[in-house]
Amino acid sequence: MSLKATDFLQRFCLHILPSGFVSIRHYGILSTRRKSQCLEDARLSLGLAAPLKQATDWKSIFFKRLGFDPDRCPFYGEGKMVMIEKLAPERGPPVSFFYLIKRNGY
Repeated sequence: MSLKATDFLQRFCLHILPSGFVSIRHYGILSTRRKSQCLEDARLSLGLAAPLKQATDWKSIFFKRLGFDPDRCPFYGEGKMVMIEKLAPERGPPVSFFYLIKRNGY
């Protein structure tokens, strides 16, 4: 198809998103709605088996990727660490924007 430069630019500019917008793909084999079915069809047509899903906990993944046991003491290397208490994160009250300006001397 042949287009004048102005027509090409006009059509091209239709694809430019306004400021603050993000482009999301909702089509093709990896679209969110049909991803599992399309991937299954692709595997069947290629003669591949679906990968087996294994239920693993975070500690085994940690050990496999980083090479050490998260329950072992990192300092002594023997014994097993035990969780005694789980502390909830604390945060102070929100700081006023005007307080920050005054504190920094603006």
